[in-house]
Amino acid sequence: SMGEMSTTIYIKDKKTRTELSSPMTGTVVNIVDGNSNKMLMLMDNPMAGKIYKLNDINLTEEDRNNIEVTKGDQTKTILGYECQQYIMMIKKDGMDMKMNMYSTDAINAFTPETAQFGELAEGFPLFMEMTMNQMGANINITHEVTAIEKASVSDDKFNLTPPEGYKEAPQM
Repeated sequence: SMGEMSTTIYIKDKKTRTELSSPMTGTVVNIVDGNSNKMLMLMDNPMAGKIYKLNDINLTEEDRNNIEVTKGDQTKTILGYECQQYIMMIKKDGMDMKMNMYSTDAINAFTPETAQFGELAEGFPLFMEMTMNQMGANINITHEVTAIEKASVSDDKFNLTPPEGYKEAPQM
């Protein structure tokens, strides 16, 4: 029901910045630093305002026990990159999620997905299909990389300091 949304991802060394904007959710920016294993989420939401959350992204033993990853037997070529299938079953916060991911080892980048799965799945994901049931609603999400462009990216894009005007999200 949210329709199609576009995301822009910036990659530099072991740092990634993901920018997503939609009329329903507003703007969401995730900055991941693989050197410090931290992730900053910035949300500028029409209902909640400007909030941020800074988290460690280390995969805990409990997380590992709730993730089952199987290397699939399928491959897909996406934008000229050969991608390997990985099938994930994830249990988190009382929710079961199934993910079908295709990733390439030709792109070396640190992403929230690679941080979440650690060494359980290799490569940079170019295609993901997720299905889950959240509060009785079946949710299907598809992520597909549609273009890759090499460009110079400023270090400022990966700053883990919350910008002025953002408030820390309440702990849940």
